[in-house]
Amino acid sequence: MRFDVSIDGDAELQRAIGSLLPKLEKKVLRQAMREAAKSLLLDVRAAIRQIRQTGKQTDPLSRGMTIKALKRGRIGVRIETPTRAKLGIPASAKNYYPAHIELGSRNEPAEPYMRGPLDQGRQELTRKARNRIIAGIEREAGRG
Repeated sequence: MRFDVSIDGDAELQRAIGSLLPKLEKKVLRQAMREAAKSLLLDVRAAIRQIRQTGKQTDPLSRGMTIKALKRGRIGVRIETPTRAKLGIPASAKNYYPAHIELGSRNEPAEPYMRGPLDQGRQELTRKARNRIIAGIEREAGRG
């Protein structure tokens, strides 16, 4: 399970980004997206601890969440849940409990530990990413 984060539609921001060299554009955007994802990941981990009622930082699902850069020409990041192996789930097992928690099952209601924080914090995450992108553009422009 993964969630990709991207920013679309801000004309002023797109014009400013368009003026950067592609390498700098990638650097500025990826740094800004990673910082926004770090903030979201903290909220996701807190939601997992609350849902699983452990209150512990050591919950394997919470601890195993990672931020990865998008590949194949796309700029951005994603938050990934740990693999079955990292969670100690046998490959032959039918279920993958992070998906069951997030999406629910026949017997259990959904408890969206990723969608919940993302939906609640979308505007703040967008604002933070936008401000970091603008700061990165200004920083790189000052070097040139």
